[in-house]
Amino acid sequence: MSTENTNAAATAGKDTPSPKPKRGWFRRNWLWFLPTLILAIVVVGGGVVYWSVFVRVYRLDVCQSAMKAIQSDKVLQQKLGQPIHPVWWPSREFTPSSRIEKEEKEVRWKIEGPKGRASAHVQAKLRMGEWQTIIFDVTLADGK
Repeated sequence: MSTENTNAAATAGKDTPSPKPKRGWFRRNWLWFLPTLILAIVVVGGGVVYWSVFVRVYRLDVCQSAMKAIQSDKVLQQKLGQPIHPVWWPSREFTPSSRIEKEEKEVRWKIEGPKGRASAHVQAKLRMGEWQTIIFDVTLADGK
């Protein structure tokens, strides 16, 4: 008996182990992929909520024209400082509120400068195809 026959007979009785199947991409990377996916969903969702609540209100034509008037007012520049801008990260008391209807817009929001904060309020109605401002006031922190 030759050695080749002995080796062939010994290996014929044993099952040769099959190679392990390769793991898929998700099985190899799930540990970092799932937290990243959840974080991305939370960030995008937060951005959508922020845009729909705050930025949409600040971009109204009535609000933008009021901000131009506020920024060019000399008394407000003296009281609030330069530059004057809307409060972009509002706290509970500084949230913009708006009533937007087909022919009427009313917006209240907070503005700030280096020297302090104030609240702005504008109400406009659509008359004969043009927006006409009915109420436009700015109240400083001291109530004036």
